[in-house]
Amino acid sequence: MFDFFKKIFKVHRTDDYLTEAVSLNAVYTRAVVVMVEVFEIVMLFYTVSLDNLKYQSLYIFLYLVNMLVSLYGIYYLFFKNKTLREVHENSRKVYVYSSFYAILLLASAAVITSLDMANYHELNFLITYFTIVVVSMALYLNTAVYLSAMAAYVVVLAVSAVVLEEKIFNFQDYLGLIGCFVISIGLHFSRSIVDVQQFLNRRELEREKNEYSEKAIVDPLTGLKNRWFLDTIKSSLEKEEKLPEAKRNIKIGAVVMMDIDDYKKANDIYGHLYGDVVLEEFSKVLIAYELKLGKVCIRYGGDEFLILYRSDNREKIMEELEELRKDINGMNIPGGADFQVSVSVGFNCQKVSSATQLDEAINTADKAMYQSKIMGKNHIVDFTGK
Repeated sequence: MFDFFKKIFKVHRTDDYLTEAVSLNAVYTRAVVVMVEVFEIVMLFYTVSLDNLKYQSLYIFLYLVNMLVSLYGIYYLFFKNKTLREVHENSRKVYVYSSFYAILLLASAAVITSLDMANYHELNFLITYFTIVVVSMALYLNTAVYLSAMAAYVVVLAVSAVVLEEKIFNFQDYLGLIGCFVISIGLHFSRSIVDVQQFLNRRELEREKNEYSEKAIVDPLTGLKNRWFLDTIKSSLEKEEKLPEAKRNIKIGAVVMMDIDDYKKANDIYGHLYGDVVLEEFSKVLIAYELKLGKVCIRYGGDEFLILYRSDNREKIMEELEELRKDINGMNIPGGADFQVSVSVGFNCQKVSSATQLDEAINTADKAMYQSKIMGKNHIVDFTGK
């Protein structure tokens, strides 16, 4: 059925992000505009064919106005907005037009009802009341509730036809009811286009927000987390400080600080571009090391790097650090320069439960790292408990 409507109303899918529901709403909205135009034309010719109809010229005027507004809707949806992208970019305008058209038709219906009263001396208040209610509900209810209300509306009209007798439901009444159905459905689906577009906008904003947040905490050169990420950890520690240990998400059992030995010399001799290559290759080793569960590697600043462990197993961490140190010593830096990469490492195995304790643990690991420098570099120094 949807493919059939697509062929008739030339709905072209141009973007993957447009959902099937959005496409369907666009098809329905276009179809409804055409149906309304046909309805107005039928009513116009029927009114012209009547004899001895009071205020016939006013009837004709109202139907002509409605026809022109419907014709504009056809032009706007079929020619000004040929693709779904254009429909969604102008979704708010589509909704405003639909609302204006609904108000216009309701106002016309009120005038025509008054004219009918002058001609037939009867006024079906029940039909008028429920018509206004159903058309109004199209603006606010979700699809399931709205269709349920429409079903109830049909039942009420059917009962009214029996109770109020056939004479009250002349041909114009029947066409009027069909028009109300068409208007209500069209208005509902045009509103749905706006709703889905707003959802897509919110989702896109959320995606961009997450993307920017991720970029903000990642160092662009090395791909490692940066100092801002460390600040988020500290903020989380402050929030969780009063929670029982079992309920905390941030658990730190050890802190490691490391510094690339003679990195300044590599910059001075071989240039800063080569220095960047050293950082990039060094970071690749850290990222591979980080993939092992339970640790986070952070570029602390310049050629200094911080590693946070969940575990507080001192012996195991020392073994892993020694393995990492050897891997770094075996690095092959592209570029042809004769620079042997090594690191001085400071280690502090200390459980951290607050931002203040984290700062203290980092400070202790930093002192241990400088002690490694004093000892001749390329060493691991453990300052646990100091």
